[in-house]
Amino acid sequence: MASTLIMRIPGYLRYDLENHNDELKIAALQAFWELPAMVGQYLCSGIHAVPAGVQLSKALVANQGFGGTLGFLSGFRGLGTGSKGVVARFLDAAAVERAGQRSVFVGEVGSEPATLKRIRVFTEAG
Repeated sequence: MASTLIMRIPGYLRYDLENHNDELKIAALQAFWELPAMVGQYLCSGIHAVPAGVQLSKALVANQGFGGTLGFLSGFRGLGTGSKGVVARFLDAAAVERAGQRSVFVGEVGSEPATLKRIRVFTEAG
């Protein structure tokens, strides 16, 4: 991407790790961000952003194919009315603050006998 194009879009990355022969490997990766906000920032960047947009568009189609590109563009639909507010209120209620850093811990509980299978920590970038 062009070094003159700077965009700030809050995003969340999710890595699912699995143990393979006593070595952690990435089993799945998901990325979440607000696509309309990203495109809005891009459009406000002016004409010098066009080469970066063409380069990114070509890479998107090459890496994801036509179906993946359509899936990416479905991000313009968003989550629906009020969904962002519901998630924000949940995270605000679940967050703990320590040394000025807010974090949310999410645990996955297994079946009988009840076991804690996984703990995820989400922390604000700072």
